Amino acid sequence: MTESPRVLCVDDEPNVLEGLLLHLRRKFVVTTATSGAEALTKMRGEAPFAAIVSDMRMPGMTGAEFLKHARSQAPDSVRLLLTGQTDLASAVSAVNDGQIFRFLTKPCAPPVLAAALESAVHQHRLVTAERELLEQTLRGTVKMLADVLALANPLAFGKVTRARALVEVMLKEAAPDAVWKADVACLFAHLGAVHLPQATLERWYRGEELDAADKAQVDRVPQAADAFLAHIPRLEAVRDIVTSVARGDSPGHAPMGARAVRLAFDFDALRSRGDDVALAFQTLKSRANQYDLALLDALGRHVQRSSEGPTVREVGVHELKAGMVLTEDLRLKTGVLLVPRGFEVTAALQTRFASMAAGAVKEPIRVVVK
Repeated sequence: MTESPRVLCVDDEPNVLEGLLLHLRRKFVVTTATSGAEALTKMRGEAPFAAIVSDMRMPGMTGAEFLKHARSQAPDSVRLLLTGQTDLASAVSAVNDGQIFRFLTKPCAPPVLAAALESAVHQHRLVTAERELLEQTLRGTVKMLADVLALANPLAFGKVTRARALVEVMLKEAAPDAVWKADVACLFAHLGAVHLPQATLERWYRGEELDAADKAQVDRVPQAADAFLAHIPRLEAVRDIVTSVARGDSPGHAPMGARAVRLAFDFDALRSRGDDVALAFQTLKSRANQYDLALLDALGRHVQRSSEGPTVREVGVHELKAGMVLTEDLRLKTGVLLVPRGFEVTAALQTRFASMAAGAVKEPIRVVVK
């Protein structure tokens, strides 16, 4: 049996709340609060509400002010405002500031309120269903692109994999809502690297000085990423991150996701040229004015935890499994780089490794098993 939708009713008069509870509880799971502050506390401590209805005139915090805070705290919850005739000017302002779905005048007959709440719940279902569909589509697309990049250019994919891991660590502490945008931006930022010659990519990977021809090709990578994103709807925020990183925007002018992506790639560049973890982080600290300090601190805590050292195993190429992370470059015995350190083995690459001739790859291979 489908659970009844959850609604939150806010009014400073307990008798009004009792009446609402009596009339609405057959169709909804009703939670009540006698003030905006109490309602915000309940929103933080309970499961999300499909709809929130509030009286306008309340002491301490008006209904308009409460719904504005509610919008920030729970943007998916659909908001309704109950207002008296004398509050219409304030109600118009509330519609603009709190993006109210509907406002109703008092006194409001119970059937009218119930019908309005049903419409609000329907709107909530539409919004959440669309978001879930978009998120699932996005996750599937990102996975497909990651697999393509892994097969077409493992070196570029290795940089992306390491950067994505660092971005998640930093933003989970500082800005959780920005994680998915920055994660996708990491992938697209280097998707344009698939066209780079292997020799150029290796020099870029090691942080070596590039000649004019190589530099021109590397400089075109962000333009290629922007071209990819220009044709994908609703990824404007991801595109903003990629272009901001390419421009080298200062922390004060860059989106939070861009600050994390830039810091992650700069850290990886230092590691790729041979700096150990501690030295790479100290170098970044010496350039602190170029980075977001909260993200730099989060990276420092990650580096400190990493210094404790994971358990490392040595395996043969045919023992590599999806999920293992390489702790050193994987090369052919001829010296050709196949996969860089920090690369997480995928199922597609596991299949590729399994088909390699015995003795073609330098073994043993050092890995971390998650």
